[in-house]
Amino acid sequence: SKTLIEGKSLRADNKGAFSYSGAVEKDDGKWNSFQLETALLDMKTGQKSLVSNIGFTQKVTNKLAGEFQRKIDVKVQRQGK
Repeated sequence: SKTLIEGKSLRADNKGAFSYSGAVEKDDGKWNSFQLETALLDMKTGQKSLVSNIGFTQKVTNKLAGEFQRKIDVKVQRQGK
């Protein structure tokens, strides 16, 4: 099964916004994939000032032995002044 999540939050003073989106994939009761991206937006320029991306993937390498290969990626990028 696959689940998608999205959301956005605006600051009360209209100076910035926070948004996130993610996806989770699950098979046989185990998480195979997880992806989350967040962004902070500067409302004056419309540009992203901070972006993060977190990813997790897992695949079975030997089902009989119960061995898995897991990969975790974390990326953070800051832009602007």
